[in-house]
Amino acid sequence: MSINKADFDGKLCFFDIETALMEVYTHYIGSKVGIYHNQIKQDKKVICISYKESGWKEPKHLVWDKGDDTKMLVEFQKIAAKYPVLIGQNGDEFDIKVLNGIMWMRGLPPFKNITSLDTLKMSRYNMKLSSHKLDYKLQVVRGKNNGKVKMEMQDWIDVQNGDKEALDKMVHYCDEDVNGLEDVFWSLLPYVNKLPFHLGVLQGKDRDSCPQCGDNHITKNGTRPSHVGPKQRWICHACGNDWTDTRLKTTTDKRFLI
Repeated sequence: MSINKADFDGKLCFFDIETALMEVYTHYIGSKVGIYHNQIKQDKKVICISYKESGWKEPKHLVWDKGDDTKMLVEFQKIAAKYPVLIGQNGDEFDIKVLNGIMWMRGLPPFKNITSLDTLKMSRYNMKLSSHKLDYKLQVVRGKNNGKVKMEMQDWIDVQNGDKEALDKMVHYCDEDVNGLEDVFWSLLPYVNKLPFHLGVLQGKDRDSCPQCGDNHITKNGTRPSHVGPKQRWICHACGNDWTDTRLKTTTDKRFLI
């Protein structure tokens, strides 16, 4: 049993961003040095954004213009608005918030009303893993030594010093993170106990479809007690998803017969 990925073509957008190093003034270096906003020489910037629509073979990307990220941010906002759902690794707490903060600093329209799925939350809330980093999860999915493309601090420094080869390497790194993100998302999805929204409805199906894959081949699977009364359990025969619903259906529809 598996989820038919093709059913989601054009409805999901996997994305990742790479941000530049901040430049600050400091008298000292070390783990206990405090640096404050009045020591900032160069604030946050976005170097590149990679994105991949579900169904695409390879990601596309946007890149800053010699250190200017304004045009790229405006373009990605238009792109993101086309998709019902954005998917990122720590996208809720990092990528989306960073983008919104930089939009504010640039005086650009807000990056909001985003519906997202975060693969970091998907694994953290449903599994006890040795690590929830994308690199670790990729090695589980793809095999040992097949994790993220490796980057060093010097690569970021070289990019900010205008090195074209280093910039190309970083864009490739970001693209490959998006490819890996997609692999991890599909592998995690069957193990997620509860999603923040109904993926069947996302496909244009009714709410009585499977909330994980949207298939209508579902049957009752007993009930589960709760403090608000019995909850109906259901099972999807397409993807194997098992979930509960407070609506105890009495319909004679064959989908709902025990």
